[in-house]
Amino acid sequence: MLGNPVAIDAFRRGIRPFPDGSTLVKLAWKRAPSAEFASATVPGAATTVHVMVKDSKSFATTGGWGFGRFIGGQPVDEARHQTRFACHDAKECDRDWVFTRYAE
Repeated sequence: MLGNPVAIDAFRRGIRPFPDGSTLVKLAWKRAPSAEFASATVPGAATTVHVMVKDSKSFATTGGWGFGRFIGGQPVDEARHQTRFACHDAKECDRDWVFTRYAE
């Protein structure tokens, strides 16, 4: 997980809801066996990039967050925006719809 300075500052200070302008990105990839350590895995081929952007006016119906997903560098159907929010809404509404926990 990656965050822009606005999101990282909110994580560090425990600010919820996240301020507008916060951006979170999840990079996903296939697991591959490690060449150096047989029982370990390492990142393999990239699969998807997931993006959350906080803009409470533009995305008022989805908790103030806009959701995007990219496969092979191409955006996935925008109709999935509501579907992605439903997953977050069902599990993380008390954390401003964010699954990620901050770790230094």
